[in-house]
Amino acid sequence: MGAGLRSAEEMRDYLVGQLGKALHRTGAFGGETAFWFLFNHLAALEEREAEWAAQRKRFPAGAPDGVAGAMAKVLPGCGLDATASVYGEFARALGWLKTRRRLSDSEYGDLRDRAVAWCDEDRSWTEFHQEFGRPSVTFGPTQFRYGKTFAYVGAESMVAFHFRGGDPEPVLLAVREGVDRFTFTPEGRRPD
Repeated sequence: MGAGLRSAEEMRDYLVGQLGKALHRTGAFGGETAFWFLFNHLAALEEREAEWAAQRKRFPAGAPDGVAGAMAKVLPGCGLDATASVYGEFARALGWLKTRRRLSDSEYGDLRDRAVAWCDEDRSWTEFHQEFGRPSVTFGPTQFRYGKTFAYVGAESMVAFHFRGGDPEPVLLAVREGVDRFTFTPEGRRPD
């Protein structure tokens, strides 16, 4: 038997840690359902259920199978990493997203503007990495050839780069700011 109940701070830290793991390895945690449980538990622990409900309303409704279904329609060929990145934006807004770094307002504005203009042509992972460097957060598998989403986090929002897996390397499909402002590359506009 344990020594007793953990404190609210210890439980919060534990749940935020589990959320971080689920955002990076969504499939291993059971997909989108894991996010619902973790977000609901964190919101209940912090008495922020209304704020969590408000975040959910930011995402356009309409897919009977949740964010994953909606993202599959917008970004065919992308996996759970695209779904995880939307929940990552929710977590950022609620203060639950752990990042490698947060961009200053000027860095964020510059990156956002460059990213939108950069989508005028198809881009590979190598080109992306050379242009933008290490992201604040990576959603999806660590294996090189698989699809993934790289995000740069600012104070008010997040810019996410969505890559579909490919050979010899992943290719950029779209850049998203917030939960629903997409700019597609030519590859991202092609029907699957």
